[in-house]
Amino acid sequence: FFAGMSSFRSIRIFLSSTFRDFDEERRLLVQEIFPALRERLRSRFVELVDVDLRWGIPSEEAEQGRVLSICLDEIDQCRPYFIGLLGERYGWVPKPPEFPDPLLQGHPWLDGYRGQASVTELEIRYGVLDNPAMRHRALFFFRDPQYALARGGSFGADSELDAQRQNSLKRRIEHSGLPVLHYNTPVQMAELLRDQLWTLLDHEFPASEVPDTQALETLQHRAFAASKLGPRFINDLQEGETLLQALASGCQRVLINGPAGIGKSTLLAQWIQARTPSYAESPRHIVLSHFLEANEDSPAAVPLIRRLIELIRQHIGSIEPIAEGKKELLSSLPTWLAAAHTFGERNQTRWIIVLDGMDRLRTERNLLWLPRFIPATIQLVVSCRHGELQKALKRRGEWQEIRLRALSRTRSEKLLAHQMSVFKKTLSADQIGAIMADPRAGQPLFLNTMAEELRIFGSFEGLEGHLKTLLSGKEIDDLFEQMLFRLETHHGRDGVEAALSAICLSRSGLAEDEVLEISGLKYQARWAPIRLALADALSNSMGRVRCAQGYLSKAIRDRYFPDQGAEHQKRLALALWFENRPLDRRRAWEQPFQLWKSQAYPELLNLLRKRHVFELIDRQGGSQDLHRYWIEIEASLGLTAQEHYRDCWTQWQIDLLAESRIDLAKRLQRLLRFSGVAGEFREQLAEETLQACASLYGLTDQRYLTQLGQTALTIMQAHNQL
Repeated sequence: FFAGMSSFRSIRIFLSSTFRDFDEERRLLVQEIFPALRERLRSRFVELVDVDLRWGIPSEEAEQGRVLSICLDEIDQCRPYFIGLLGERYGWVPKPPEFPDPLLQGHPWLDGYRGQASVTELEIRYGVLDNPAMRHRALFFFRDPQYALARGGSFGADSELDAQRQNSLKRRIEHSGLPVLHYNTPVQMAELLRDQLWTLLDHEFPASEVPDTQALETLQHRAFAASKLGPRFINDLQEGETLLQALASGCQRVLINGPAGIGKSTLLAQWIQARTPSYAESPRHIVLSHFLEANEDSPAAVPLIRRLIELIRQHIGSIEPIAEGKKELLSSLPTWLAAAHTFGERNQTRWIIVLDGMDRLRTERNLLWLPRFIPATIQLVVSCRHGELQKALKRRGEWQEIRLRALSRTRSEKLLAHQMSVFKKTLSADQIGAIMADPRAGQPLFLNTMAEELRIFGSFEGLEGHLKTLLSGKEIDDLFEQMLFRLETHHGRDGVEAALSAICLSRSGLAEDEVLEISGLKYQARWAPIRLALADALSNSMGRVRCAQGYLSKAIRDRYFPDQGAEHQKRLALALWFENRPLDRRRAWEQPFQLWKSQAYPELLNLLRKRHVFELIDRQGGSQDLHRYWIEIEASLGLTAQEHYRDCWTQWQIDLLAESRIDLAKRLQRLLRFSGVAGEFREQLAEETLQACASLYGLTDQRYLTQLGQTALTIMQAHNQL
């Protein structure tokens, strides 16, 4: 399920060097080399994040080790990519008192290096030298000593002792067998790094293995599930054994029930990943999972059903096309489940369909698309809170219900103690008692979030007051709001608000370079402590950061845009930011969506008048996206999609080659068919496409014959004969 680093299509690269003498190299990498590599990788749906925590911050802060704790955390996030630049300067060596207790508690190995090693050497030791697994993707670049002699000043060693330490560090790196490249000038280093790094990345993400839209969506769901299983999200969900037993007994409908924050998503993600030996011994099975909180589009019925059908279609190797009309798609699920059942019987395979968070479903609240009869080889596992959706589920069939209840005090104390021990911290009996007395203490999410926040809070003297503040709320989102307040206190409200608001409102998350630009934070050193503080409340898929916790989203909304008007203003600002970017797939994915959500329908209409925008939206989100935009435009402005595109068609087809004109006409027909439109313009498009296919391909070509069938169907629908 989690098949390695490349499965998430994102990499983070940590850049380590001394500060004052590598400004030119850093400038070339941050402003030229990394952006160029990032652009090349994005065509393969890979996001590159370069982490340079000394770029753009005052030299005193960079040199005096105030970011050492964040550096070590970021090195962990970036594994196994590490780039080290070494010259003649050894760098600042922190004195023993300058290692705060929280840092030593988290990294006890540092105790032996206090006053003995520079921050740069500590990064290299922790990142690479003391971790052999890093060697395959760690690169070191040693600059010619003559360069430092020519520049003088801060480019040379500060003392004879520092010169010895630097030479010793270089020798150890060379003797370790790590790749070391020597260079004379910053420009030469930049070119060497570009070539070496691209060789590694091209091998990791070859052009021949670029995922399609369906695979990319699956990666988003995997990333969401992974956020429930992160190293800091340790759980104690004993109901997993009950789920295992229910599935092993052949139960066809299992309902996971329980309040928010109790661990339903974690239970399902844990089961998908674990594949315990007892279950692995049962007959072969295919697991199809859909997490309705994975992205902005997941809580809608049509994308859910389309994805489920496409997954079945891929597994059984069917060439049968998926229905394009909304009604036809919703009604076709039983047919595809029957096909899956036939495949399962023939191959002695069971299907397990996991739908997490069904209570978030925004449409089709009666679930009429969900069959009452489920074929024998198919098992359905659904998590859903109590409410209208759960009632609708129960009307569609009999379910074996697994209720997740609040943890007992004993289990809660065990979980909290485990989390604090992971972070090498302890709480007093009174502090533990205060946490256990909170009504939320039976919820794993509350305990994990509390432990994470107490880990980051560094002042022992102020811990009592901070704990009292954290416990002052009633809901888990209040806890996240207290975390936001602390982040604002340390990093400024404007940057925190801008970054997290944009992430929360984005359609499927933002790349980190987008976050830096939109928020005005500009540098990783400003963004990293915010991202690390929120830990697993943020997820990362293909380098895009998004909220992985509904409670974090609610806290952001309550604090920064509590009413619809404020939300619309922030969405319009986000749409404007994307408008100033090149017209590409990324912009076509976000800009119209933000205009639609902010009810800026005239602006959305103007955007949809552009042919390239229409084509990009159709490629990215298909007819579903365009259809929902047009529902609101028609209701607000009185203009229908058919009227609009009939006027556009005359202009759009000018100067288009025949094959491009056929492709565009088919896209328009698909949209009208999905929207249930059967008018004269759709008939005109079908007939023109048929004539173009006959002229371009000939009357015996399969493409002409396929279009002939589509045209006949369109004419019959237009004349109400079907």
